Amino acid sequence: MRAPTLPSLLLFASLALLVGAGVGRANPEAFDPLLDVPPQDRDPAERLAEADPRNPGFRVTGHVGVYGGDVRSFLRSELSELQTTAPRGEVGFGFGYRTRSLIEIGLDLGLGLGQTWDNDNGVTVFAFDLLVEPRILAHALEGEDWGLYGGVGALAVLFDLEPAGLNQAGIGPNLIGGVKRRLDGHSLLYLEGGYCFFYDALAYTFEDPTAETLARDPTAQPERVDGAWFQIFRIIFGYRLTL
Repeated sequence: MRAPTLPSLLLFASLALLVGAGVGRANPEAFDPLLDVPPQDRDPAERLAEADPRNPGFRVTGHVGVYGGDVRSFLRSELSELQTTAPRGEVGFGFGYRTRSLIEIGLDLGLGLGQTWDNDNGVTVFAFDLLVEPRILAHALEGEDWGLYGGVGALAVLFDLEPAGLNQAGIGPNLIGGVKRRLDGHSLLYLEGGYCFFYDALAYTFEDPTAETLARDPTAQPERVDGAWFQIFRIIFGYRLTL
């Protein structure tokens, strides 16, 4: 048998390289060092972006909780006020917008299961309260899973809603603080507390005349004093969804 000549060996090697290249390109996903750009050299804009913990956008929330302090409505001809009582239940919802900065703005509405005084029967009875809270929040500490935030707002509370009118109504500044737990890229759970010192314009009381007033006018009558300051606190647990 004759030994292969040099031209034959070169021809065989060339055919082998062509066949190998054809097999390699048969898989369109196979990486070709001559034709494909290495992953590390691709434009960063083409790489998968990391999740933004701020998750900006329009938000809707739902919550349950309690509110307490001076929240029991009391109204009689000689006295109109709010009295301290055990915490009452609350359910509500809200909506807002989270910017790409630390700031979030929103509005929360709550329906409170309150109490009021029944003059006809002389007992405390169930009543509906409405809580309205515009708010501005700052997410000071924010990670991928957990975060802390605080903020301020204005809390308006309408006590004892009924067709005949309101017994009490108050408004004042509100301090807010909360912690949140992210569930996924669009939803989270949060636990939040708030405190408000508010003014009730419908409250009034009658003050007896002083000794000096009676000395000047023995027929002086008790004087009505309108308005009073009260306090309320809230603790709510909710679910927030970014659309």
